[in-house]
Order: sequence, then C-alpha cells, then structure tokens
Amino acid sequence: MKLQVNPKNPIIRGLSDLKSKDEPTALLVANQLLDNALASANLLDDPKEMIARSYQALEKITAS
Repeated sequence: MKLQVNPKNPIIRGLSDLKSKDEPTALLVANQLLDNALASANLLDDPKEMIARSYQALEKITAS
C-alpha cells in the first residue's frame, strides 16, 4: 500500500501549522486523515476506532 500526500492541499498545509500550536490536535487530524484514506480504499480494519476519533475531533471543534 502506498499513501500519496499532496503538500499543496490546504489541510496538509494547515496541519503543519497546527502541529506547532497544538500537537495533540494535529495528531488527531493526521490520524483521521489516514483513517479517511484507508476507508476510501476499503482498507480500514476497525471502523470503531475511526468513529471514536471522529467524535473526538468534533468535540474539540465544537468546544466553547
């Protein structure tokens, strides 16, 4: 399996900036991106982990 990353993608560029500001959130985003890629290729072994991580991301985004 080969994963291609487009360095011009706004999410990837933003992830680089986020890593210096909030590394735990950057890791959450990076893992979610990997999960999305695996799901798109129908290679995701355990969707429960992806769903749990997705909820963590949503909680972080919507926290006031």
